Amino acid sequence: MISVIICDFDDTLVSELQFIRSGYSACAKIVSEYGIDEKIAEKTFLIESLQSYKNVFDRSVKKLFGRENPDILKRLIAEYRYHRPNIKYEPDVKDFIKECCRRNIKLGIITDGDFKTQSNKLSAVNAIYDFQKIIITSEYGDDYKKPSEKAFIAMADYFKVQLSEIMYIGDNPKKDFAMSAKIPITTIRITRPNSIYKDETYKDDIREHFRINNLMEIFSREIL
Repeated sequence: MISVIICDFDDTLVSELQFIRSGYSACAKIVSEYGIDEKIAEKTFLIESLQSYKNVFDRSVKKLFGRENPDILKRLIAEYRYHRPNIKYEPDVKDFIKECCRRNIKLGIITDGDFKTQSNKLSAVNAIYDFQKIIITSEYGDDYKKPSEKAFIAMADYFKVQLSEIMYIGDNPKKDFAMSAKIPITTIRITRPNSIYKDETYKDDIREHFRINNLMEIFSREIL
């Protein structure tokens, strides 16, 4: 019987695109300090991201300033990573949390990424009030990053449950499901329409046990 549900954060509870756009907006304000229109800067970031999210600020700085500018680039990268994001939960999250509370199911989050960046995201949605335990894997070292099973074992210890009582919901085939080959947790893949990693290849071809489009499907389809 499932007594604990652990959620990924980015593109599971909150749209990563929301964070990206929030970051671009914050960075555009910095660019405006150099006499470039804020809207033009933000549009440039968005256009460059269509090519690739990787090195988007390198390309944008060259386009906006006509040359490389390491000092501005450094400011933009820092602002993007550490700004206070304007983000919200996906529309189904609050109902999901309420239903879990009604059923006395405990909730946790395991998220990878820079500690400060992820902390700011979690604070933006007040996740600490909705989830009993949150693990940002970078706080504990690289060997805790998904698909490592270590963070899940830590969750089982915290909640004092067996691993077989844990369900995990994530979105990224590259890292969110492979741990189920080592530990007996139930895995769910949520497929959000704008998920950044929806086309990633499954690690070791290890797939989720169930797939959903909406968190409430867990209850309507009686997956628990």
